Amino acid sequence: MTADTHEPVGLYFGTTSGEIWASRTAGASWTCLVRNLPEIYSVETAGIVTVTVHIPSPLRSYTKQQAEVNVAGSSLEEVLSALDSCYPGFRFRVITEQDTIRKHIRIFVNEEQALDLSAALRKGR
Repeated sequence: MTADTHEPVGLYFGTTSGEIWASRTAGASWTCLVRNLPEIYSVETAGIVTVTVHIPSPLRSYTKQQAEVNVAGSSLEEVLSALDSCYPGFRFRVITEQDTIRKHIRIFVNEEQALDLSAALRKGR
């Protein structure tokens, strides 16, 4: 387990089943950031960047009805992979088999519409 230096302080831990979990509530509630990694025996915060993803109503059935989820990632591609890891099937609903954003989907990153998966993210957005 480790903590970051942000306000509020974030707590993180990894599992031997390949999951990374985070808490922004001093451990009162936890969010899965990513699944399906190799066994994890230690976690450091230097490389962990979490972002908040606002989930539209039609896709909330994939996120257990959560309107917002926190996941790790520094690009749209990484965030969608983390979302799909925690909520299987989510990525397929917004991304085609050719790795393009579906025509009826609008994804906003840092308040600008993303045109492809390479969009870089800022922490907390």
